[in-house]
Amino acid sequence: MQKLGEGLIALHESDIREIGLDEELLEAILDARQIKSHSALRRQKQYIGKIMRHVDPEPIRAAIKRLS
Repeated sequence: MQKLGEGLIALHESDIREIGLDEELLEAILDARQIKSHSALRRQKQYIGKIMRHVDPEPIRAAIKRLS
C-alpha cells in the first residue's frame, strides 16, 4: 500500500484530485508533496500506507495506470 501511495505522490495535484480519494488520504498525499526532509517524507509515506489499508486499492491502481 505504501508503494501505491508513492505512486500517488508522484502524480500532478490535478490528477490526484481527479481520482476522488478520501479526504484524509488526499490531505496526506498533498502534505507529502510539500515535505523536503527525507526522514519526514519517509514517515509521511508510512502514514499514507496506513490510511490506504482501509481503502480499496484497485480503483486507485487503475487511475494511476490510466494517468501515467
